[in-house]
Amino acid sequence: MYPSWHKIAFGPNKGQYVRVCLAPGFCFAPEDHSLINDYLKKFINFEPIPYSSIETVNVYMYNPRNLSVAYPSLANNAWYFFTPRDRKRLYRAAGNGYWKCYGTKQQIYHNNIRIGYKNSLIFYRGKPPYGRETIWVMKEYILDQPPRRLQDDDTGDIEDDYVLCLIQMRTGRRRHSRSNKYKLLLSNLAKLRIRRRTYKFAASKLRKI
Repeated sequence: MYPSWHKIAFGPNKGQYVRVCLAPGFCFAPEDHSLINDYLKKFINFEPIPYSSIETVNVYMYNPRNLSVAYPSLANNAWYFFTPRDRKRLYRAAGNGYWKCYGTKQQIYHNNIRIGYKNSLIFYRGKPPYGRETIWVMKEYILDQPPRRLQDDDTGDIEDDYVLCLIQMRTGRRRHSRSNKYKLLLSNLAKLRIRRRTYKFAASKLRKI
């Protein structure tokens, strides 16, 4: 058994750290339905969760690299956070860049019942839509139906409108990670070449007539 420090999430000693022993080879890697049912749902309901080392941080205020330095990884190149939900679909500003959604929102089922959704995002450095793609990716887990809506009297924010984010660092970077601005330039040049060929073809037909 190996000693590890974990933060107490509930009770009179909330916020303090306790030393626990984990079995050799222990790795925090819950499945999607477990992240929804056993962690996010219980967090929103103010219930004890099985593993209390998941921090509550607004990930959209920081660069993911800074988060990886400030908080320990719970698995191999993986960081878990409870964070206030950002409802913007495509671009989400964060630190010196932004998160961009890719793919479609995936539905998560457990025992043939839909319990939530999962979004996939990639971090870009710079300003949208011309940022540079990085090695940071994020999975955003959303509860299907929050049990109740609690509103803060001072800020007006919905207190239970939280999601669970899994931030990971890709080990291999794609070769074609050029800036979107350069890709857009190449695309426009290709369109101009096609138009030029079309005009030449039309002019040749007119000369024959």
